[in-house]
Amino acid sequence: MSTTPTTTPTPEIPGVDRRHTFRDLYHERTNYQFIKHTRRWFILSAAMILISLLAFVVRDLNLGIDFEGGTAWIVEVGDGVDPSVSEVRDLLEPLGFADSKISILSGTGNDQIRVQAEVLEDPIQELQRAVAVATGTELADVQYDRTGDGGATLVVALPADSEATADEITAALVEAGHPDAETTIGADQRAVVVLGDVPDTPLQQVANALAEYAGVEVDAVSISTVGPTWGERVTRKAIQATLVFFLLLAVYLSFRFQWKMAFSSIAAVLHDIVISIGVYALFQFEVTPATVTAFLTILGFSLYDTVVVFDKITENERTLLATGRATYPEMVNTSLNNVLMRSLSTSLVALLPVVSLLVVGSWIMGATALEEFAIALAVGLAIGAYSSIFVAAPLLAWWKNREPRFAALQDRRQRTTLAASSAATGVPVVDVDDVIEEERPDKWGGVPGPPAVPRSTTPRPRQQRRRKRK
Repeated sequence: MSTTPTTTPTPEIPGVDRRHTFRDLYHERTNYQFIKHTRRWFILSAAMILISLLAFVVRDLNLGIDFEGGTAWIVEVGDGVDPSVSEVRDLLEPLGFADSKISILSGTGNDQIRVQAEVLEDPIQELQRAVAVATGTELADVQYDRTGDGGATLVVALPADSEATADEITAALVEAGHPDAETTIGADQRAVVVLGDVPDTPLQQVANALAEYAGVEVDAVSISTVGPTWGERVTRKAIQATLVFFLLLAVYLSFRFQWKMAFSSIAAVLHDIVISIGVYALFQFEVTPATVTAFLTILGFSLYDTVVVFDKITENERTLLATGRATYPEMVNTSLNNVLMRSLSTSLVALLPVVSLLVVGSWIMGATALEEFAIALAVGLAIGAYSSIFVAAPLLAWWKNREPRFAALQDRRQRTTLAASSAATGVPVVDVDDVIEEERPDKWGGVPGPPAVPRSTTPRPRQQRRRKRK
């Protein structure tokens, strides 16, 4: 890839012939050579993408219960209890849950223990489902309560138009595998099913063990179960939302700017997504629906930062076409320096509340949902600010500089630089276009041209410096 020649620094331009200061940055008088080092940025981005892909292939994502499906137990320990992951794992090993995901959540109050395992079939839910079908109600309408003698009761309010009888409900429970059930329907249209001896289910066994370890009542253990079908639906909806985002992004940028800018923006957004996924895979952060929401948010922020840069490039492009005083890469570099302060300020202002969410919300107050959201935001904001300056703009400059009109400006600048070098050294320069090509037959079958004339022996700038030293 060709590099753009840089102009000679002039003392009257602040920040060019000396080290930049904050005052130069604030007044948009910087002259950082972003486009000159395009190859470096591309190599850096390619390295980060490669590491992200390797982390994803080797370690995979740590999907939460909402995506994989499963059962989660959460309990807050009592006073004086100092929980540890190893102790909880030893506690659950006799119950067959040694491979569960165990985490200790800290906050301002007591620590919380969170255990996540694969989806478990709960026999009680099967009985509740049988009662719901027999009475024409929903599964959530059937209440389950344990009794002190080892039994349990199922209570459901019958609909006004329900024709279910006590015998039909009992028959449904017998068919579900519980033959010693007794059902009564009161005057208030409430069906009460008394179950005999009900052994503890695996769900309840884990809850009992955690409650005893935490020093709390078993009712303090929160149990939530998500089926794999629901998790697949969440994943599919997340992918659909991302595809719709890309489609709308391409349409808007093509209409607002031009299709090459739209392509560069999408490439930068894809760059952000791949690296963000790589960070989550590398550090094994848990992926939850809050993470997906944060990803969609940071995609919008990355787009905003890129649009700001492209808007300035479009504005300066009109001046470039009118005057022709600079090449397209030089104009893009000037545009980046013009909006550098704005980009840094926007990123800093956006990161401040995210850091507050991490420090205050999750680390101090123990809000884990905030932590999942804040981590995704922090990663995405940092990568989005990087990609708008070091990926989208250099890619656009490299691509647009291949167009004939901008390639002509590039060639004119090279001729001007060569002429200035010739004037300084006193060595004449022969235009490359005046050199006659080597002898070869005309493609239309005509008479071959004369022999080729050798090119000018004008020394290059590096050779001139060597001769001066000699």
